[in-house]
Amino acid sequence: LLAVIVVALAAMLIIDLHLRRIIGKRNEALRQSNENKTRLISIVTHDLRTSVLAQKQVLERIDDNFDRESPTDLKDDIHQLRESADSLNSQFGNLVSWVMFRNGNFKLNKVKFKLGKVVDECFKTESANAKSKGVKLVNEIDGGVVVFSDLNITKIVLRNLVSNAVKFSYQDGEVVVSYRDGLLQVEDHGTGMSEEKVKLLLDGTNSSMEGTRGEKGLGFGLFVCNELLE
Repeated sequence: LLAVIVVALAAMLIIDLHLRRIIGKRNEALRQSNENKTRLISIVTHDLRTSVLAQKQVLERIDDNFDRESPTDLKDDIHQLRESADSLNSQFGNLVSWVMFRNGNFKLNKVKFKLGKVVDECFKTESANAKSKGVKLVNEIDGGVVVFSDLNITKIVLRNLVSNAVKFSYQDGEVVVSYRDGLLQVEDHGTGMSEEKVKLLLDGTNSSMEGTRGEKGLGFGLFVCNELLE
């Protein structure tokens, strides 16, 4: 009987220690998750506020100097507002997708679709920004290529990758989208990124760099893409 009691107590002790380790790991994971959310919210709200303030300054400049501004200066101001609005619209889309994903409302829905057509639609969205920098958008995907995947996730990822490629391309550059051996690739020949920069962006621990023409951003798009793809 004594031996049975000793074995039972030892088993209970082992189980208790094991449960404590599990609870400790879960608490640490929860703490890190909360820290990541707080950091991301801080980055997003700060950069969104910065973008809105920049728009406000441009509008104030137009309002104060409307009668004195030349058509060229006025056109430049309007162009800045359009670029800022495009960036904000894209970032709001990323934020909504991330919140839905985190809340469990982003359901995976795989369907068959023509990949080249989705790329063409993405190019239409980015055509204005690309044209203003003289960046050529090239779709090398054969029109007959059909894939089986989540259409919404594919569109979000493509939009972010193409937008980034244009943003960090030099004047008169080229952005090429291709699909070979199951690999969908967006390629540019712009500023590029170090491995450390990529890691920071994918971890959500670093904000964006300015584009080759001073374009702003939140550094949030690649983080969202990575989570959706995983």
